[in-house]
Amino acid sequence: MKLLITRHGQSEGNINKSVYFKMPDWSVPLTEKGKEQANLVGVEIYNNIIDSNDSYKCLLVYSSYTRAKQTTEIIEKQLTQLRLWIPYSLTKFETPLIREREWGKLREEFEKYKTIEERNHLFDFYRRPDGGESFADCHQRAFIFLNWLKTQVADTAVIVSHGEFIKTMLMIIDNVSVEDFDRIPNVENCELITRNI
Repeated sequence: MKLLITRHGQSEGNINKSVYFKMPDWSVPLTEKGKEQANLVGVEIYNNIIDSNDSYKCLLVYSSYTRAKQTTEIIEKQLTQLRLWIPYSLTKFETPLIREREWGKLREEFEKYKTIEERNHLFDFYRRPDGGESFADCHQRAFIFLNWLKTQVADTAVIVSHGEFIKTMLMIIDNVSVEDFDRIPNVENCELITRNI
């Protein structure tokens, strides 16, 4: 199965971190720029699929967070145009399994430290912040999700998720060790990553 993985478009929280202290993380919406990014990645995904083959089953899997749902809605508008060119079916599936890593009190801790050197220990792979998840916890969700995905019948799965979750998912797909986890680059908003499983 071909995976077309993208992070949600730019959100209000990406440009103003204080938003996370004013509303729940799951409810943070896209900015106008984020909507434009989603439209562009939708075109990129459409072009990727249209070039692939004659008959197509596509699975569109997305996080239950508002910014991912909004990104998905925009991408879906692009994908519905596929019906004009190829026999095509789209199955949508929303799941909290691929939500962002739960930061808990990490945001408050992060604000205490002013330099990268002081903040480094906050992002240790196994460190679980109060009320949050470690990257190892997120890795478990990614493992469960990828095993579920392998049971689905589709030519392509389009996955709309979040930066830290995508990093842990790529860690599994690309067989990256814990020691090398930090070498996986951060995923940009609406960056498209292609893999096969």
